[in-house]
Amino acid sequence: MKLIKEIVSVRLILGFGLVLSLTLVLAIVGISKTKKISNLATIMYKHPMKVIKIAKNIKASVFAIQSYMNKAGIANYIVEINALKNTIKEYEKDVYYSFDRIGRITKDSLQVNRVFDSYENWSRLNAELIDLFKERDREKALKLYKKEVEVEARTFNKEISLLIYKSKKEAEIYIQEAKSNEKSMVTTTSILLSIIFTSGILFVFYLIRKLSKTEEEIRLKGKLEKL
Repeated sequence: MKLIKEIVSVRLILGFGLVLSLTLVLAIVGISKTKKISNLATIMYKHPMKVIKIAKNIKASVFAIQSYMNKAGIANYIVEINALKNTIKEYEKDVYYSFDRIGRITKDSLQVNRVFDSYENWSRLNAELIDLFKERDREKALKLYKKEVEVEARTFNKEISLLIYKSKKEAEIYIQEAKSNEKSMVTTTSILLSIIFTSGILFVFYLIRKLSKTEEEIRLKGKLEKL
């Protein structure tokens, strides 16, 4: 009986050792895949999604500047135009701050530079417009607006929309990669769980069979010794 107990103990230890080893592998794979998905999500929200958010803030500020420029165009007093100019300057500070932020996190520096250059041209033309408003030169101001300001505004909208589009596409790549890793993790986990479950069942049947065989051998040995 002591021999049987020793055999059982050894085989149980080996069996549980196998199951624990497989469980450890499962845990390592799960942690690794989860960490990778988490890193992809972090990259996505620190880079393309943040770029999109900042770019939209720039567009909103530019829209506000356009609105105040329209008000300056119909203002009757220089004091009023100066007040509107100061308000526009505050929005411009926000725009430059946003460009500084976006320049530090984006990989597409070429596209950001195209947006920035377009904004700079548009801003310079707006300053010329305001000077013409102060001089009451409506005709020259209208000509400048139609020939240059309006054209540069369209260029800016096109470039910043392209930046947002590219960032969205980049975010989609990260999302697809995260989904792929998630699918891989589910598949790997399912396979490992199946192996652990099957190994456990096979081990139990193997142990029962071996114990039965060992018990039978001991019984036969005892009978032979009596003879």
